[in-house]
Amino acid sequence: MTDSGGRDFFMQGTSLLGDGEKTSDNPFLKAADNGIVPEQAKSFDKSAPATEVRTSVAERKVGSNKAEVELKRIAVEAVDVLEKAGLTSYSNEIRAIFSESKSQRFTVSVVGEFSRGKSTFINKLLARDILPVANMPTTAMLTRIRHSEKEGITIYDVGNKTKKSLALSVTSWENYVADDNGNDPSGVAFVGVNSPWLEKGIEIIDTPGAGDLEAGRAKLIGDALKSSDGAVITISALSALSMSEKVFIEERLISKKTPFLMLIVTKLDQVDVKQRNGVVDYIKEKLKMWKFNGIDVFIPYEIEMPDNKYKNIMGMDKITKHINSWMVSSERKALTLQWTALKLNSHLQSVIDYAKERQCLAGEENLEKKQQLLDKKSRMIEDADRVWDETKIRMIKKCDECYDMFLGKVADYKESLVEKMQYEVSHSSNPQKWWKDDFPYRLKIEMTNLSNNIEALVSRAYTKDTAWFNSVLEKNFKMGVLAGNDEIADKEHYAAFDAEADIELNDLSKGRMISRIGLTALSIGAAMGCMAIGVTPIFATMGLGTGGSIVSETIFKKKSENQKRILKDEIGRRIPIIVDNATSYSEKRIKAMYSNVISEATKQQEKWVESQKSVVLSAKDEMHGDSAFNASALIHEMKTICDKIEFIISD
Repeated sequence: MTDSGGRDFFMQGTSLLGDGEKTSDNPFLKAADNGIVPEQAKSFDKSAPATEVRTSVAERKVGSNKAEVELKRIAVEAVDVLEKAGLTSYSNEIRAIFSESKSQRFTVSVVGEFSRGKSTFINKLLARDILPVANMPTTAMLTRIRHSEKEGITIYDVGNKTKKSLALSVTSWENYVADDNGNDPSGVAFVGVNSPWLEKGIEIIDTPGAGDLEAGRAKLIGDALKSSDGAVITISALSALSMSEKVFIEERLISKKTPFLMLIVTKLDQVDVKQRNGVVDYIKEKLKMWKFNGIDVFIPYEIEMPDNKYKNIMGMDKITKHINSWMVSSERKALTLQWTALKLNSHLQSVIDYAKERQCLAGEENLEKKQQLLDKKSRMIEDADRVWDETKIRMIKKCDECYDMFLGKVADYKESLVEKMQYEVSHSSNPQKWWKDDFPYRLKIEMTNLSNNIEALVSRAYTKDTAWFNSVLEKNFKMGVLAGNDEIADKEHYAAFDAEADIELNDLSKGRMISRIGLTALSIGAAMGCMAIGVTPIFATMGLGTGGSIVSETIFKKKSENQKRILKDEIGRRIPIIVDNATSYSEKRIKAMYSNVISEATKQQEKWVESQKSVVLSAKDEMHGDSAFNASALIHEMKTICDKIEFIISD
């Protein structure tokens, strides 16, 4: 490749962060391919060096046009230097870094309560009948919609293995919609649509209804929002901004710092024309009152309005334009530029390490000693493979230990929680009221506590294990991986259990009161009868009232004890199920976190081995006069370029 090859590559277009390259025709190959969001900044590039990753890039305005142009110029300079040195594999890696930064998908989740018109909105947005629409919570699994010239639906199971490929048709969803009995299909549905708008790199996610009580569906929403750059909130004009919607926006979107938000008003056509402006006014005032700043409101469909007051926010073209503006926003540019700069800097540091290795070998002029060094180097590479295998096995063992510790904690907590709840109900004066009112509240508190304890416990172990892992990698391979910071125990998910008190119990307090009233009436009647026949009432009715009360209390005490026994049995049955359902996600996250770290390290180790072998081969060529590699000059140039990148990152 000529020296101008690198320059030609980077000079295509005016921005590193433009529309991006055309994605693969098959968008289903990577089920976990997500867009970039600020919370992912520290964990997105796990192959970057295990050094500090600085705070919010947006706050330092690294994404300015000036920084973008400068990083591009620096990359061109690095490519030219590497290709002059004959290191085309390293220069190609720089091209790959920039291609990856340009092709990242921008993910937008469509969220809202049941029957708010999410699927209808997406169909209209893409001008295609893609998703099923009915008066039921139809979307039972995450549905990710991406561009593909080859249209279709691919269903993946929870292990990201293809279950079935279907034609792109509404009828194809027949077996993949919500089940009223809670038997929802698991996994993820990927929908490929030949759409010029999606081809820009946009991905749309259709989520289950946020108002669905089914805990599994609630978890799906959380999973989607964690990987989203933005969210479209659908609300109905017929019941605009309920308190549950307020809580959802606060807890699921604003508190999680979802970067971009918009709110669309559906079913406005079902409101009287004269009142339509008032509905939109009400929504805007509510958002302002709740201090939900930065959430723009749109009317998705062209409908008749009283006047032109809201003409500028009506229509799908306004919504697509707004989402496009998100994609090119300074915040997104800043984050992407930060990722690119860190990745490029890490790569050039590996070039420096490579050059130092060659410099060390080149410094030995005695051919016999140089051959001995090469032989030693070759043995070291073989030993490194062994060290890596042992390290990987130990890390897998640490994962198993963390997992076992987690299971032990969960088992102990289940036993403790059952005992605690059984004790409380056994000392309750009104078991029916405790079960209906106190139990759900108490259980929610306890599950939140479990979430906090699990998060702290596993995070400590994971942090300690990855620190050990990185120390071994740094010592033997001069590399490290960034540990992801994903939540292990989502508080909302742990507290989203179904504690419905579906056991029918009589309210004994009411029965006891009725009994006492009856006994009192009976005593009064008896007293009046005694007076009529000349018998002193107090002595005649004393036995009746006292005896009746004793019998009544004995009966109610037995009923109360029976209710307590029933509830204690139900607590022993139900709590383990609730805890197991809540912690099932955490089980998968623990294994996934360790697996991701090992996977990223494996990639780096393979690159390291390849680099070391290249050093040996290059040194052998130099021994035979087949190479004129100037390691010192390359090291100096790479360090100079890295200093420039560091300046951009820290500016």
